[in-house]
Amino acid sequence: MRLSLLPLAIALAAAAALPSQAAGPHQHGVGMVQLVLADNGFEAELTLPAADLVGFEHQPRNDGERAALALAIALLEAPDNLFSPNQAAGCSGKLLAIDSPLLVADSAAVTQAKTAAAQTPATDHDHHHDHDHDAHPAGADHSDLLARYQFSCSEMSQLASIELTLFASLKGLTQVELQWLTADNSGTTTLTPKQPRFTTP
Repeated sequence: MRLSLLPLAIALAAAAALPSQAAGPHQHGVGMVQLVLADNGFEAELTLPAADLVGFEHQPRNDGERAALALAIALLEAPDNLFSPNQAAGCSGKLLAIDSPLLVADSAAVTQAKTAAAQTPATDHDHHHDHDHDAHPAGADHSDLLARYQFSCSEMSQLASIELTLFASLKGLTQVELQWLTADNSGTTTLTPKQPRFTTP
């Protein structure tokens, strides 16, 4: 379409230079996507507040918090739970990496909780916690979860739109600021649960 697929770090570094509507304070309910469209697919970096994914912003301290983190990781590990390109493009995605300060904790315990969570009936990630969806006060601690994906598309010329399907799983997520980059253009747009679809340039 526009670019050959670049190494993710290089392409997303370029995308990070775009004017960002999400460059303000960390906010609950507000995520960010950096999207790089290429000749044979696209790459995406997704950043979400930990509070919206797991209901807390510290390393898990008990089995309940480890289970919540495991469920969030399971959600992020499945690109189809997050991005839905139009079917005609023939896209398939894979996870490249997940990163967060929360993951520095006892990884064995998180893996155990993840196994247990896989045996629990699936529910959406509608966390009822006491966080307001506002910017943190100055100096307050906060954490994000960041995930990187690569999508290969057999008919990239047919890629007309990408729907952000994670809104269905994260009821507390009210908007996502999307920055997009091609070889000859760039821009930003805001996606919401009512308008979750990005129309490709």
